[in-house]
Amino acid sequence: HWNPSDRTLVWDRLPMTVAFVSIFCYMLDEYYTSLGLGRTMLPPLLAVGVFSVVHWSRTDDLRLYLLVQFVPLIAMSVMVSLGAPGHGGAAQQGAALLLYGLAKVCEDLDYRIFALSGRVISGHSLKHILAGFAAMVLATMI
Repeated sequence: HWNPSDRTLVWDRLPMTVAFVSIFCYMLDEYYTSLGLGRTMLPPLLAVGVFSVVHWSRTDDLRLYLLVQFVPLIAMSVMVSLGAPGHGGAAQQGAALLLYGLAKVCEDLDYRIFALSGRVISGHSLKHILAGFAAMVLATMI
């Protein structure tokens, strides 16, 4: 993060993608317990997630990476809004999704937030803080 480049950004995006795909598959198992969707979908979705980062790094095309990021976020929002998790924790899951959604907004407004804060904190920094809080909320379910 100190001196970002496309080469170093791969190592920022890759673990986040693996974590996010894993959380999505956990949510699939929570909301569709009897189908075993999460366990079934984890290997192919991890492969697509990793491929999306590699594809971006070689072509500078973020479209697949953005799909990997936002389609699960939308799907999880629908699951939490309309369903009930198999093992409880709907409030924590909803709060985590809200925090992660806010993190993505902060990431998008990076420079604006930096300017509005008087160059004290960037949207990118807030993204990491909010995403960390989202993970902490999910951890309370363990």
